[in-house]
Amino acid sequence: MTVHKLSAGDGYAYYTSEVASADELRSGDRELGDYYTVAGMPPGQWVAHSTELLGVSGEVSEAQMAALFGEGLHPDADRILADGGNQADVALGQKYRRYTTADTELIRRLNEEIARHERTTGAAPSKEQAREIRGRVAGQLFRETHGRDARDAGELGRFITAQTTPKQQTVAGYDLVFSPAKSLSLLWALGGEEARKAVEAAHAEAIAETLSFLETHATYTRRGRNGVRQIDVEGGLVATQFRHYDSRTGDPHLHDHVVIANKVKGVDGKWSALDGRTLYRMGVAASETYNAKVMEKICATLDVAAVPRQAGGDEPIFEIAGIDLDAIHHASSRRTDITGTLHRLEAEFTQAHGYAPSPKQKIALAQQATLESRPAKKSARRLSELVSEWSGEYADQVGMQVGEDLLERVRAAAAGAPQGLSPDRIDVAEHARLVVHELSQKRATWSVNHVHAQTRRHLKEALIGHIVPDDLVARVVREATTAHSLSVTPQADVPRLAEFTRADGTSQFVRTDAALYTSREVLNAEHRVLAAAQRTVIPAVSTERFEEVLTTHTGPLSDGQVALARAFATEEKLLALGIGPAGAGKTTSLSLAANAVRASGGNVVGLAPTAAAAAVMSSDIGADATTIDAFLIAHRRHSPGAFSLGPGDVVILDEVGMVTTPKLAELVRVAARHGAVVRAIGDDRQLGAIGSGGALRLLDAQVGATRLEAVHRFRTRGEAAASLVLREPPAAGADTPWAWYTEHRRIVAGDHEAMTDAALRAWITDTQAGKRSLLIATDNATVTELNARAQAARIATGDLDATGSSVVLRDGLTAHAGDVVVTRRNDRTLALNGGKDFVKNNDVWTVHSINAGKGEGRERVTLRHRIHGGKITLDADYLHRHGQLGYAATVHRAQGATVDTAHAILDAATDRAAAYVAATRGRDTNQLYLALAEGETRDEVLETIAAAYDRNLSAHETVAVEAARTGDVATLAEVYRETHEAAWHAKTKALAVEALGAETAAQLTRSDAWGAVATHLREAQEAGMDPAALLCRAAAQRGFGDAADPAAVLAWRLEHQIESAQRILDTTDRRPLGAVTDAHLETLADRTRTLQNQVLEDPQWSEHPFALMPSEQLAETRRLGLAQLEAMPPERWASTTAAKLDWMTRTMGAEQDRRAQLSPAQAAVEQIARGERPRTDTVVTIGEAIAAEQRLRAVTAKTTPPAPVRDGRRVSEDLAPTPLMADPQVPAQYREQLEVLRTRLEQRVMVRGAELAEARPEWTASLGPVPSKPAKAAEWHQVTAEVEAYRNRYNIAAHETALIPTTHQVDPVAVALIARATALHKHSTLTIAAPQTSEQICRTVDEVHVVERVRTTPAPAQEAIEELRATRAQAADPLPAPQAREAAVTGAATTATAQTPERPLSTEEAVARAVARHRATTQQTGPATGTPTPQEPTSPGPTPKIKEPEVSESNAPSRQQASGPSWRAQHAQVARRIKAAERTEQKSSRQEDSVAATRRAVGSARRDSGRSL
Repeated sequence: MTVHKLSAGDGYAYYTSEVASADELRSGDRELGDYYTVAGMPPGQWVAHSTELLGVSGEVSEAQMAALFGEGLHPDADRILADGGNQADVALGQKYRRYTTADTELIRRLNEEIARHERTTGAAPSKEQAREIRGRVAGQLFRETHGRDARDAGELGRFITAQTTPKQQTVAGYDLVFSPAKSLSLLWALGGEEARKAVEAAHAEAIAETLSFLETHATYTRRGRNGVRQIDVEGGLVATQFRHYDSRTGDPHLHDHVVIANKVKGVDGKWSALDGRTLYRMGVAASETYNAKVMEKICATLDVAAVPRQAGGDEPIFEIAGIDLDAIHHASSRRTDITGTLHRLEAEFTQAHGYAPSPKQKIALAQQATLESRPAKKSARRLSELVSEWSGEYADQVGMQVGEDLLERVRAAAAGAPQGLSPDRIDVAEHARLVVHELSQKRATWSVNHVHAQTRRHLKEALIGHIVPDDLVARVVREATTAHSLSVTPQADVPRLAEFTRADGTSQFVRTDAALYTSREVLNAEHRVLAAAQRTVIPAVSTERFEEVLTTHTGPLSDGQVALARAFATEEKLLALGIGPAGAGKTTSLSLAANAVRASGGNVVGLAPTAAAAAVMSSDIGADATTIDAFLIAHRRHSPGAFSLGPGDVVILDEVGMVTTPKLAELVRVAARHGAVVRAIGDDRQLGAIGSGGALRLLDAQVGATRLEAVHRFRTRGEAAASLVLREPPAAGADTPWAWYTEHRRIVAGDHEAMTDAALRAWITDTQAGKRSLLIATDNATVTELNARAQAARIATGDLDATGSSVVLRDGLTAHAGDVVVTRRNDRTLALNGGKDFVKNNDVWTVHSINAGKGEGRERVTLRHRIHGGKITLDADYLHRHGQLGYAATVHRAQGATVDTAHAILDAATDRAAAYVAATRGRDTNQLYLALAEGETRDEVLETIAAAYDRNLSAHETVAVEAARTGDVATLAEVYRETHEAAWHAKTKALAVEALGAETAAQLTRSDAWGAVATHLREAQEAGMDPAALLCRAAAQRGFGDAADPAAVLAWRLEHQIESAQRILDTTDRRPLGAVTDAHLETLADRTRTLQNQVLEDPQWSEHPFALMPSEQLAETRRLGLAQLEAMPPERWASTTAAKLDWMTRTMGAEQDRRAQLSPAQAAVEQIARGERPRTDTVVTIGEAIAAEQRLRAVTAKTTPPAPVRDGRRVSEDLAPTPLMADPQVPAQYREQLEVLRTRLEQRVMVRGAELAEARPEWTASLGPVPSKPAKAAEWHQVTAEVEAYRNRYNIAAHETALIPTTHQVDPVAVALIARATALHKHSTLTIAAPQTSEQICRTVDEVHVVERVRTTPAPAQEAIEELRATRAQAADPLPAPQAREAAVTGAATTATAQTPERPLSTEEAVARAVARHRATTQQTGPATGTPTPQEPTSPGPTPKIKEPEVSESNAPSRQQASGPSWRAQHAQVARRIKAAERTEQKSSRQEDSVAATRRAVGSARRDSGRSL
């Protein structure tokens, strides 16, 4: 099963016009249903919970697809609206956004060019002129964005279309493609009616049950700001299912497209988007579920058996026993006669042009011949016709039984098939342990989706021949995750409130698939590797002997190469590590080290991940070499042979980054047992291990490595430095990995076809020039296509004769004598070159001859090795199973290769490590070709590749990453704000009960519109109004009648009330009666009431809606409202917006009519109140003043609204607002949760701030150095952490050097942060106290980590790591510095909390003891001058305080300053600092200082952890 996104708009048309008809265009004049029923695929069906949720069932119509997937509406929207329904009846949340205009660079440039034309000519361009402008501007932009000219007018036209067409970015759904194993499709197509019906039934049932699995484990939606909460859904999925019969090649290929709508109904009753993150992550588990279920059902129904079959991957594929898939593959391979096609095309060319094609033209014709050899598009056909055709084809070409004979054959084959345990005999605990063991070999960490998938695979093999019950799978998964896995993810800090809890009891703030796990097996393997690097042994070579060997070395050597060889030969550790980028000369260093070992009497054994790499290594270092797998197997069997070890021997492991951690751990154990040592070399920035890896990075970070920095491979000036920039992002500054490559035109872009063609043509040019060139691609399909085209080009140019015998390879292509092939499986029985070599995976050969052993009755092929020239003759069956053309290679196969030129096709799925490998294979040239999908641009794809970094982490590293993720300040702030919002809603509900009564309040607060009510009430309180009074007045204004949504009506009234109240507040400048009590004011009002009644005919006029709105504003607002109503389309006349506008305009009209009938006295009073007339114009000033004061008091709050909590906490109101924490109207449980969250947020702010002080990313330069004064240091930490949280919240790139980019500086929060940072920088510039030293900063970081370790509970995996580190600390050899630092933190924290005095320690006392112990154990003689946390303890004894001299901003010195003998010097020093501050205000200077400081810090860190060469 695969998962793909479906775009809104006309994205659904793929299913109605192509997919629904065998993936090809159907006739435009035929309805979908008719087409399916007449000749083609069956019509789509509604599946999952479509009927329960939307009332749709049966066949899917085009109109339904258009409504649901095109617009995001109810599938029957047209019918519902035609029957009198309104938009609310067909809405499923928000409609999909339709993009009507394209905002692209081409559009902007065209507009500018047309405007320039109009300015210079005084007229608009004609059609011909516009066409010329469009072509010229588009051509220039194409060159800029693709690194080349467009191939032809067609490619340029497609570029213009893409640039002028709006992008459809909204996701409308997800396409899940279900296809059974190949043997099942064949049994369905060829096994007769009984088999066909059984397969179709099993296929449908397996799909339905897999959808149920996804609904249970992967169907959620999101709520809250930025989707911070993941909530359950009601019902399940809405989906359509389309069935298809064949593949593009015409082979039997039963498969269904299940298109899931991106619309789900949350448990809160609201429709919204499906959370696609979890759906994607559960995709593999769902695929395994389908695969297992469909095979089980077929076996049970037809009494057949499934057998495992290796298909090149790690996992076996289960196929039906009795179906010969190898013979089928042989018959289905592409046997098109390219030679005949070429002859035909050349003849046609000669006839058309009158001359024979040139060599260049022959290459073009070869590409055309290759394309013509692809299967032609087919028309839709009846299934009966397809079955008849397939039966004849497979019976004639393969000799395969068909119909009932085939069914009988597979039933007979089932008799000897193996049978597994029955489900009732399964030991859940034991099989859960085995599942975790299997996962531990494949990956360092896993999530629940991996456990589900592996459990299905495991039980499918263990219970082969039986149906695996779903409840058994669930029990094994639960046991595996809870009893046999260790959680890597710590407990999240989330509010414990019922409204934020999912049905299973988990928090909505934690994604259901977020938790990561590892095992003790993985951690123990990583522990053994770290212990080996720590363990001191006798070196294999003495320093003196190495120097002697060095003097005899011939050839150039850099200092780095010598240092690496010296370390490998003389290092006193069991395991030593070397790291160097591609082309750094690692082989030269290894050769020198090997010579030194042999000179000392030791033996050298070379190991590599692949046999081909081992053979090269053996030649390079002059030692026996093999694969690490073969070496370990030999030692497990106690028969190492040539690879036996003894004291003084050295095992050199190449490409250690591609070796799994368990294998590396076993290797060092074998070496230690025999007294040998291990030396590992690799590059942690190239492709990593396929399995449980990350050991190379772990060793580098925790122990250190000898590094090669200089690159020697490349012959083009600047390419070596450029490769290092691409290799990894910089520690500080902008990440520009592609700058050199684009500047030197090393990157071109275009669609897949254009890039394949361009890469191939460049490869042909290089090979014809005698260069050794390599084609590279990131996927097997592109490699196969490149191989086919390269072969065709060689045939066309006469370099390859395709008229003789050929052999079919496993990639479906054919090989002829003279072809280049690569073998993909080690076979030590196929020896050559006098027994010195054997056929290995990734060996490259030239086909010498075919049918050399024809007399033996078998097809034989003779191959010649491309490196050493050795020949071997083998059965063609080996190449059929394990061979493919060798002109192109995947990136993984290319790693380790060195050629003259390399041409690599990359795409958006490529990660940075793969791009780095691809860009560093060639000495002379490395050219990159970006294959762009529709809507992609070159720069977007390059940015995506650069960002895909650090994917293969060890369990140790993942523990740290997960701790940082769950403690991310920006995430915690989002959780706090969501809880704060919930607290406010709870308060408004309490206000509603108090003001309106429980029954009315319950009715109103259940409505979706209550959110608008709560928002209005918050605005009122923030404006100084009384929300309770406004709520009462709005509710009492008049009844709700038969309003469909009373809460919406209440929200409208509140909006009006607030506007009126705001006008009262805005027009109140002085309050002469403000000091008068309410009682006295009422008495004064009574005395003037009689007079007012004589003057005013309507004393209560201000209670009328819109009475306080100025007349001009009233007229203009009504005019705009009427215009909106008139412009509103009929389908929106029944919407709530239309109802509000209608009520507003009618009420405003009534108010205008009322004002027109007023007496002069009444009008004067009202105009004064509205600010339309000064008070001095009337004789009723006193009475009006009393009434104005009463109106003002009616809307203003009676009590002071809750103020922010001033408790000295180090977290700002912008990050975590606090007024509700002290608001008695907020329910207690919300206030308690806010307090807990804020406390944790503050802790993380101080920890993260201290960590940033040590890391010092470049943007922190705006804050200046960390002050030495504790209070200022704490402020520095707080501001830095909050700035990082702001940057993370808005996804500001890490390489952005500005504190906050200018695009965000209109945000008040950003403005405040910049001001605080500027103040800190000014303080550091003006103070005479030196900033904190690196040692002080480091000490502060450790102590805040101690405090956090005491206050929080680490993840179980973290505790296990700490235990293992403590074990290593007890060894005779000291821990390396990074580990010793971590051990000191853990030891101080755990020892303090483990003590049991007479009374239990409080948290504060435990913190105090832990920090004191840390200071004592790290031998700190003085107190830390770093930042004390709010609860940070002081040192046990009295600590003298050194007060920093204050900087006076006045011209006169203070008395204390004046009394000192050095006052003048201090004053002069301050003056100089002020002047210096003015000179250093420029941003560029600050950045240069920061870069230098960062480089020093990076260099220091490398010196601490390893050798930097």
